[in-house]
Amino acid sequence: MPCYSRSSKLNVLGFLSRKGTLIYHTTESRVNTDVVIEAFEHFIDVQPLDKLTVIYLDNTSFHRAKRFQEKCHEWLLKGLVRMYLPDYYPEPISLKYSGKR
Repeated sequence: MPCYSRSSKLNVLGFLSRKGTLIYHTTESRVNTDVVIEAFEHFIDVQPLDKLTVIYLDNTSFHRAKRFQEKCHEWLLKGLVRMYLPDYYPEPISLKYSGKR
């Protein structure tokens, strides 16, 4: 992963399998619905969906956006299913990290 010494921040969106395989998408831009869709498209391009694949999501606004929901229908036809965590989920999502201190 490239390192930029003068960059204000690098956002990483990741997909971690139960086997420990990590597929990630990076951006220096602000994370919004379009960036999340790009990350999912990257995941589908890199990861062969030879069997049903389930992605668990939290309830952030980009995961609930209309454009994202429309893409979910398209991804479902490719074998990618999205599931939402309950509103209260006591376990942290392991890849969710904020660089703010």
